[in-house]
Amino acid sequence: MPVARIGLTGLLLLALALSLVGCKKIDDKRQANDLEATLYSYESTLRWQSIADAYSYRPPEEVARSGIPDGLDQIRIVSYQVKAAPAMLDDVTAAQTVEIGYYHQDTQRLRTLLDRQLWNYVIELKLWRLGSEIPEFR
Repeated sequence: MPVARIGLTGLLLLALALSLVGCKKIDDKRQANDLEATLYSYESTLRWQSIADAYSYRPPEEVARSGIPDGLDQIRIVSYQVKAAPAMLDDVTAAQTVEIGYYHQDTQRLRTLLDRQLWNYVIELKLWRLGSEIPEFR
């Protein structure tokens, strides 16, 4: 009889462990989907809204400390092309590289820049924040 009890206990522990692994995979999938949605939303904000609005993706304490630069309303984004697809660096950090084409309305000169983005997942808030700086549009 003790062998059967150990077997049943072992089986229950195995079932519990497998269910926890399943929960982790669901959370990982949700986190990946959230990253994808955040990256798309960030791109849309830069392209179709205002660059100043993109500062909402940065941690609020960072924006409060460094502020939002003047003159961003004079910049128009004309292209946003992913050069290196999003890659997880660890459980809560992702990186992607994009090329941004833009111009200043006063000069009408087309420029491009390479933006290496770092994104951090805030577990408590269940959202992604831009950990790197928003590029300077010179």
